[in-house]
Amino acid sequence: MGLRGRGRVGCLAVLMVCLAIQKPALAAGYSTLSVMPSFFAGQNQNNSQVRVYDLPLTLTYHAKNWRVSITAPFLAVSGPGVLNAGAIIAIPRAYGTRAGLGDIWLKGSVSLDRPANLRPEISPYALLVLPTGARSRGLGTGATNIETGAEFLWHSGHFYPMARFGYRVAHTRHGYRWRDRFLVVAGSSYSFGQAGFVTLEFERRGSGRHHQPPAETLFLAFTRPVNKHLSITVFALHGFTSSSATNGAGIGATVRF
Repeated sequence: MGLRGRGRVGCLAVLMVCLAIQKPALAAGYSTLSVMPSFFAGQNQNNSQVRVYDLPLTLTYHAKNWRVSITAPFLAVSGPGVLNAGAIIAIPRAYGTRAGLGDIWLKGSVSLDRPANLRPEISPYALLVLPTGARSRGLGTGATNIETGAEFLWHSGHFYPMARFGYRVAHTRHGYRWRDRFLVVAGSSYSFGQAGFVTLEFERRGSGRHHQPPAETLFLAFTRPVNKHLSITVFALHGFTSSSATNGAGIGATVRF
């Protein structure tokens, strides 16, 4: 069951797209704090039911052409499994309900250009996943992960098509042979002006372990600005493979200061 914080990544990606759309109206040099309570459910490779409650806190600093962020997720996991960046893998000792800090994410990206006509805005990024979550309790992998890639954002009227390509290097620890994998995301946001943005994305992430299928997830979100300092996001997702969350949903807020 692919839960790697899919809602976390998807919602943060939506927020980044929305901030990019609003960029001309925002002054350079500001910070945002996001909280995105989420719930995911599905079955792992052994057909065991797994549920995950995710409460990620993300602090982001936005400069004119770059941004950096740190995400600290607080997790409650029910069912056998260990969270990995592409799936939940069943492990014998991770039964019952466990709660605590998950793996901390550090991300940085640089915007190379503004979109114009057929030219997209290109934003190379790097993501570092620190093994702060307890692997034995199913809250993390116990290994450092590094992902690099690029995000592309076009502008066509009220539509903002986007694509993201990445490659994650997974380190092997504690006998778990995690596999490196490719990430491909395609979707689009539609702007309703002051009424907000709706975003539809499809993500395909390669297999995290041998004999495990790729994770494929469809993600839908709506972001509504309340005022110039606060926006609200709601989302839902559906997975199409046994490495994806069957269903998931969440609602959260982003405060700019």
